[in-house]
Amino acid sequence: MRFDYEGDILKTIDVLNAYVDDGLSGFSDDSNDGRADRCVDEIGTVLPIENQGIPRSFLGMSLTFRENICHAYQPYLIDQIVNLMGCKDAKPTLTPLKFNFDIPVNTGPAHPGFTNVPYNRIIGMMNFLSSCTRPDITNAVRTLASHTLNPSKRAWIQLQNTAQYLNTTRNWGICFGLLSPFEFPGIDQNHPTDQNAFTTFADSDHAKDETDRVSVSGFVSLFCGSPINWGSKKQTGTVALSSMEAEVIAGCNGIKDAHWIRKMWNEFEGQKLTINIGIDNQAAIYFGNADADHSRAKHIDIRYYFIKNAVRSNTVKLWYCPTEYNPADLFTKPLRPDRHLMLMQLVGMRQIEEVCQDD
Repeated sequence: MRFDYEGDILKTIDVLNAYVDDGLSGFSDDSNDGRADRCVDEIGTVLPIENQGIPRSFLGMSLTFRENICHAYQPYLIDQIVNLMGCKDAKPTLTPLKFNFDIPVNTGPAHPGFTNVPYNRIIGMMNFLSSCTRPDITNAVRTLASHTLNPSKRAWIQLQNTAQYLNTTRNWGICFGLLSPFEFPGIDQNHPTDQNAFTTFADSDHAKDETDRVSVSGFVSLFCGSPINWGSKKQTGTVALSSMEAEVIAGCNGIKDAHWIRKMWNEFEGQKLTINIGIDNQAAIYFGNADADHSRAKHIDIRYYFIKNAVRSNTVKLWYCPTEYNPADLFTKPLRPDRHLMLMQLVGMRQIEEVCQDD
């Protein structure tokens, strides 16, 4: 990154992202002054480099630009997954996991359906897909990856379902440049500030796994309505005794991501902003905001008091987000098709035909 100042005022930012021999560069203002070409010439004195103009693909992602919107998706990787699973002509599926269809631990031999199907490879491909442009399958990948060692018939059925879902939603991806659909009290949406540029949502699914009763945490961080980071993981190391405790742990994971965002933004703007954290549990919000401890919360692990320190230091501000509109719910459990679609749109996912169709 390179920053140009006039006095104390930041005028321009140059950013170069490199991955092995591929790279993307961005400039805050390249209005006919040739800054992109000069950057390429400067790097060219050290390494062979070529300016190929506006990117159309990067690391297997297809990029499409229209006005101020960028759409990123990975149709060719999806085609590889579908071909490996042999479900090109299967019926359409609207959710990555079947609703109310749990996968217990398999104590017998692996299902024969996996004899000629590379389960590990497919999970790896799905994981790359979910990490780049498909946050909607993150929970499905986490669930299926936990059965890699000895997949059962139910794991086979759910993997088939996920592949069929990807085939059905082949043209879906994430969009950058959309307006944020979220509003919090006390913030003027007509005058965007750093206070509402970044928002992180956190949620949990309390003790639904009958094997160990360990809850699941999920979070998603949005920048002006576009997803920039997300995750789904089991709350290892503890079993939450209440939904409030599970939400506190999930909120703590979301705040860790908010800390990373805060440090990144400080590199650009040189100022420490407060990031909004959306949680759908009032008791967890009270726990984070309260100065004193409650007798019913004394059992919560001391490491999760990190959330209290983050609130006191003004790193984050906790807001109540109704469960119905909490996009982090997408990362904790299987959902019904209508709700799954709504949350996909809330995290900034769109079909390419919706926003980037050629004129």
